[in-house]
Amino acid sequence: MDTHPPPGEPERSASSELAADFLEVLGSRGGKLFALAEAEAIEWRDEAGLLLGTGPVFQDDRPEAPLVVVARQGNREDRVRVRARNVFASQLVDADGPQVVAALRDDGTVVTWGGGAGHPALLPAELGARLTGVRTLCSTAMAFAALKHDGSVVVWGDAAFGGVPSEEAAARLTHGVTKVTSNRSAFAALMDDGSVVTWGKAASGGDSHAVAGKLTSGVERIQGCWNFFIAFKKG
Repeated sequence: MDTHPPPGEPERSASSELAADFLEVLGSRGGKLFALAEAEAIEWRDEAGLLLGTGPVFQDDRPEAPLVVVARQGNREDRVRVRARNVFASQLVDADGPQVVAALRDDGTVVTWGGGAGHPALLPAELGARLTGVRTLCSTAMAFAALKHDGSVVVWGDAAFGGVPSEEAAARLTHGVTKVTSNRSAFAALMDDGSVVTWGKAASGGDSHAVAGKLTSGVERIQGCWNFFIAFKKG
């Protein structure tokens, strides 16, 4: 049984969440997926167990939904859960010009487009080449912040809209961040110790020194509004 992708098909992993003994799934969500296994039977199912297809090749028409691939060989059975396409699109609200969109791909990398050449919110090539392991994206009107799985944050865009964090903020964004929230002109990061880091336009909450004593611990959630933030604390 030939289970190898034909020439021209992508050789990228389809983001299997569980390691398998003799089954590997390759391909790109939204296209053809390939189950590489010497197996008597291969099944493609949804999370509820509904059979979607059989055989080593599967046309993925629902990339937004997880898949379960089952391979059987004799008394052996192997399962791989292929996660949904992990794409988060964030659109810039740039009233004075074209908008920029950033998408987080299922391999943890980021791509941006739109805005025209030289738009500050387009991901610089030198930064994009090393920007990996991204978990979520959020944006202001002219900047993006990427939260990585290691708890660090990478920011780019117009400095007036949070695209360049202050030295104080940048020093704290290297680790320990659990969530990043934004409003139109500033960002706020919730840290794993319950404290908050802000940067961006001061009048929009980017400068939180006036309430710094209340943001050192106990914060559970941050809500971004048009030009301010709300921090929800325990109790």
